[in-house]
Amino acid sequence: MTKPWQYAANQFLAATKKSYRLAAILSKAHYAFLQKKVNDFPLDPDWATLCDRYKDVHVPYIAAYDAWVAAGGSLKGNTLSLKKLFKLIPAQLDLWMGMIFPFFAKGSPGFVALFPRDRKPFTTGETDIKISAVNSLTIAIGDNADLAPTKLLVIDAYNELDKARTIQGGGKTSKSTGSETVEDARVAAMNMQYRNMGFLVDKYFDTPEKIEPCFDLLNLRTKLQSIFKRKMKVTELSVLIERTFVETDIMRIKAMFNATPTDSVSMYLSSTKGGMDSTAVNVANNHEAKINMSDFGITDYAAHRFLTAVTVSNTKVVELFVELY
Repeated sequence: MTKPWQYAANQFLAATKKSYRLAAILSKAHYAFLQKKVNDFPLDPDWATLCDRYKDVHVPYIAAYDAWVAAGGSLKGNTLSLKKLFKLIPAQLDLWMGMIFPFFAKGSPGFVALFPRDRKPFTTGETDIKISAVNSLTIAIGDNADLAPTKLLVIDAYNELDKARTIQGGGKTSKSTGSETVEDARVAAMNMQYRNMGFLVDKYFDTPEKIEPCFDLLNLRTKLQSIFKRKMKVTELSVLIERTFVETDIMRIKAMFNATPTDSVSMYLSSTKGGMDSTAVNVANNHEAKINMSDFGITDYAAHRFLTAVTVSNTKVVELFVELY
């Protein structure tokens, strides 16, 4: 069978087939670039042509996408949310057990009382069984004062799982999420990006390297990662994520320091690698924070692409868990 010609395939349409969020990211990046070109080269009519015709599909798509998100998203989105939460469980177990070990060594009667089957109930079996295992851990901890910080984290994890499970179960018969509208708008926007690429190939046929900055190739080529783990040194600045964010993104971040309870990590959404040109959002030790994009105090999401963590700790290692959803 003959392999399809790569230039005859609309990669923008194919890459976003299962992700309205990715389509929104690509669309905002492309439109922002076109707007900048119009401002930088007002006497070149090509940029005005490309920008005007893309605006006609970009604005309706973002409006449809925002409405879809506000309505609760697709049914598949609810299922994936639960799957993402389960993917966090192994890292959460590392965190919880690390906080418990100073009081109950692994294999001790106290530890076995909390984890009678070790990790297995949390990571294997049916959905409700795994959720129940998390709830059972909160009950087993009881009123143990030493484990109170751990219990708060476990309760938070259980509440998130229970909420996602409820949404998933109730969402299977819902028809009012506006998915048909956002799908039609996605197809129109991604088709126009493909058309704009053809226009630019003609414009820059002898210098094709000028075409690449017109599109968000980083996210186009890479499957969107949603869960990030990072171990940081005592004093370190680290870029955790590089991508184009959207206003509706939400981050869930946990920070674990080996000892000092007063330590914290500062998060920035910067415009350069290693930069700190946004409002700082602090995450306390052994605390889970939910962060909205607006918390960073920026509006240009095309420019502010770098999620940066900065820590000054008296302990040896800081562990960060970041989920983007």
